[in-house]
Amino acid sequence: MIRAADLLEAHRYHNRIGSIKNGHQQHGKRLSRTAADARWEVIAIVEVSVHSQPATNVPVGTREPLLVYLHGLGEIGGERVEQVEKHGPWEHVRSLEGGYHADTRSEIARFHVLGFHLERGDWDGAQLNDRLRTYIADHPEVDSERLYLTGVSLGGRGVLRLTLTHLPISALAVFCPAGGDLEYSDTDIERFRSVPIYFFGCPMDATVPFRGTQALQQR
Repeated sequence: MIRAADLLEAHRYHNRIGSIKNGHQQHGKRLSRTAADARWEVIAIVEVSVHSQPATNVPVGTREPLLVYLHGLGEIGGERVEQVEKHGPWEHVRSLEGGYHADTRSEIARFHVLGFHLERGDWDGAQLNDRLRTYIADHPEVDSERLYLTGVSLGGRGVLRLTLTHLPISALAVFCPAGGDLEYSDTDIERFRSVPIYFFGCPMDATVPFRGTQALQQR
């Protein structure tokens, strides 16, 4: 059963940010809450390493919904944790002075958050699929039936590519996906239609044209 209601309440952070790196601007809508606490992980795609913040007060026998975040072009390379936590659903996100409001942090804390970091290149759906399946197998506290994806710009395209690997995904939130609809076949679009996807974009975005996001949504 698809539980779109579990999709990240913390995507309200885009309402609070208003704008993100490279001039992207977008506004999300409030979605409902989830039931588990969180654990934060950052894994480098090329040279695998882990940064974590353990979950607290997890009810016995309760597994955590997993939220996977993919960063954008501007965060490729550099210091892994600093780059991945610059934007996204992190407890101490670096792009906001003072961080998120307390209620947003509380909602983020309901997820087990996993971020991948690109040392170079672009997101590859098959590679992400392999790394993610390994991660889930190694972390029994994660509920593999409640998997949510979110990404910004290049990362937005990355989570769409990951969706095409036919992982059992509950929902996506995609912000200003690079490339628009041009790289996807009709078969790809049919796969997208099988998963709840929330697209966010800004008509004034000079980096990722809004018409591309709009065209993808309308296919």
